[in-house]
Amino acid sequence: MLAVLFAGLIPFFPASISYADDRFTETVRSYSEFQGSITAMEETPDGSYYFAAYDNTTSILGRMDKNFEIKWITSFDNQRRINSLSPTSDGGVLFAGDSTDFHVIYGKLNVNGTVAFLKAALTDRYSASGTGIVEANDNEGTGILVSGVYRQDQGAPQIPFVFRAGPQGEITAETYMTDMLYNPTFTDMEPSGDGSYLLTGTIRSGSETTGLYQALLVMVGADTQVKWVKSFGTDLGSATGQSIRRTSDGGFVITGNILDSASKQRMFLLKSTTDGSLIWLRDYPLDVNSIGLSVRQTADGGYLVAGGDNYKTMILLKTSNSGEQQWVQTWSDSDAGYGNAFFCRTASGRTLFPRRRLRQISFFANVGR
Repeated sequence: MLAVLFAGLIPFFPASISYADDRFTETVRSYSEFQGSITAMEETPDGSYYFAAYDNTTSILGRMDKNFEIKWITSFDNQRRINSLSPTSDGGVLFAGDSTDFHVIYGKLNVNGTVAFLKAALTDRYSASGTGIVEANDNEGTGILVSGVYRQDQGAPQIPFVFRAGPQGEITAETYMTDMLYNPTFTDMEPSGDGSYLLTGTIRSGSETTGLYQALLVMVGADTQVKWVKSFGTDLGSATGQSIRRTSDGGFVITGNILDSASKQRMFLLKSTTDGSLIWLRDYPLDVNSIGLSVRQTADGGYLVAGGDNYKTMILLKTSNSGEQQWVQTWSDSDAGYGNAFFCRTASGRTLFPRRRLRQISFFANVGR
C-alpha cells in the first residue's frame, strides 16, 4: 500500500531558530505530518533533493526543490526502512531497503513521485536488507545494482550480496559472497567511473567472535562478480566504513568511525587509489563522540564530512586534500531526535542537514560556512 501526497496537501512550518553556535541557525523546511527519522538524502543535478524517512512501520520518500519546497511525498506501508537513494538520469530516484518482514525491497519513483516499479528480493532468507543502490550504464547495458546483506537462517552468518537488475527491476545477475569472513556488511556503493562499482562497509578480522573490525572496500564488475577485496584497520580500535565517494583524481575516499580502546568513537577519512591501495588514513579526535556518515570533495580539492555523535549532536568537518583537519563545527540540540546528520550541498554552497526535531522532520542549513 502506497500513496503520493502533493505539496498543496502538506502543511509546512518554515522557521528560524537560534542556537549557541550561530553557524547553524536556519531551519529551511519542516514537515510535521510524519514523526519518523531521516534515513537517506541525495541531491540531484538540478539542485533539488530526494529524502527518505521511517517510523518502524512506514517509510516515506519525498522530493524537495532547490528552494526547499516539498513537491510530493510517497508513503510505503510495507517498507520498514529505506537505506539508500540514487537519483536517476531521467530525473527519478532509485531506492533500496527492507520490508517489515525483513526482505529486500527496491524500486524506482518517477520525477513526479509515481511508482515506476517496486520489487522484493531474497524472500526465502531468514532476513535480508538492501543497503545500497546505483544506476548502471556500462558494458552490460542500462540497469541498476543493489547491494546488501542476508542471513539464510536464524543465527547463521551474515552474507553480503550484489545483484543487477534491468530498467524495470528484473534481476539479471547476482553474486553472494559466501566466502567473505567474518561478519561483513555493506553500507554504501559508488560507481568507479570505469564500469565497475565500489562498496564500503565493515568486516571483522581474526574470527567471527574475536578481532577488530576493519573498514571494507570491495570492487565488483558490471556483472556483479568480485574483482578484489581490501580492508583497512588501525591500531586505535575497530573501524567502520559508512560512506564512499569517487575523487577528482580517480581514487576514492571513505569516511566512518573508529571505536577506540576507551570506547570513544572518532571520525576517520581514508584515501585510496583506483586499485584500492591505501594512500592515507586519518582520524579526528573531538570533544564528543563522532561518526562520519557522508563525505563530499570540495572545490579546493579537500573534503567535507558530516555526521554526529549517534545522539543529539551534528558535526561538520573540513579537511585539506591530504586529510588534515582545517575546521570543525558541532551543534547540539536537546530537542533533536536520536540519530545522526546526513547532508547535501545546496546551490549556494551551504550544507543541508535533515534531522528529526520536536516530533517532526526538519531540514537545517548552516549559515557560516
